[in-house]
Amino acid sequence: MRCHIEHNGRGALTGSDTAHSSSIGALPHRHRPLVPRPRRPLPRTRRVRTEGWLTNWVSSLPASASAVRSRLPAPKWSGSLIVIAGLVSLFGAMMLAFAGLTILLFAAVQALAREVPDWAASMIVGGVVLLIGVILVFTSRKALSPVGMVPERTMRNVHTDARVMKEHAT
Repeated sequence: MRCHIEHNGRGALTGSDTAHSSSIGALPHRHRPLVPRPRRPLPRTRRVRTEGWLTNWVSSLPASASAVRSRLPAPKWSGSLIVIAGLVSLFGAMMLAFAGLTILLFAAVQALAREVPDWAASMIVGGVVLLIGVILVFTSRKALSPVGMVPERTMRNVHTDARVMKEHAT
């Protein structure tokens, strides 16, 4: 097969492919542009104008928000952002710890399943985790009871301060 490239005088290169005379079924002579022609721009679609209170209300929201924002005092973000960033990182750490605990529990079930049937391994590991969870619930419930929230040290300090004040007053 032979290839012929020529300039068509309009700024584009064209090429032609012709088959050798010895090949079966000689191909006809054809011209193809080597550089793609620019495509015509697509026709613009007409915008349908919708009239209505909802459209007007939605389009006025950014202006209303900026007007309200300009009347409010500037917030002090430094402390709030630090607290928010700390809470986000704490939440991420808790999620990673939960994923790690889940993987370790699956590993414990698989290791125990080599000695006992699969269902028994799952029951044993689940029972141990449930027991630990129940113990934690009761200890935290006791710590959060109103009796556990009495500030004993503060009360002791106030009593000591009151005693010292009485001694100095007499």
